[in-house]
Amino acid sequence: MTFFSTPELLQLDNIPFISTNIRPTRIEVMEYYRKVVEYRQLNLQLHTKVTSISKGKSFFKISTCDHKYIKSTHVVVATGYFDNTNRVNVEGEDLAHETHYYGEP
Repeated sequence: MTFFSTPELLQLDNIPFISTNIRPTRIEVMEYYRKVVEYRQLNLQLHTKVTSISKGKSFFKISTCDHKYIKSTHVVVATGYFDNTNRVNVEGEDLAHETHYYGEP
């Protein structure tokens, strides 16, 4: 897979993303994102179903399906990609003007 974006537009947190191509490949992007996680020492909780999130003064309190409680200063919600979406089960998600599929570039 080749991204339609440039490395500069895909970079995170002012950490340079150097690619040998004008349009980076999926492998290049994944390697870059893994290096960002390693460099910033991020504690990712992959494939974890979240049951609730509440905001405190300086952090979020996150409850998971296996009853773990996590404190975090940032939360990323993964909603899927293209036609493989992850519904988040919130009010308004099924309104007529909402779409869950990528239809127009």
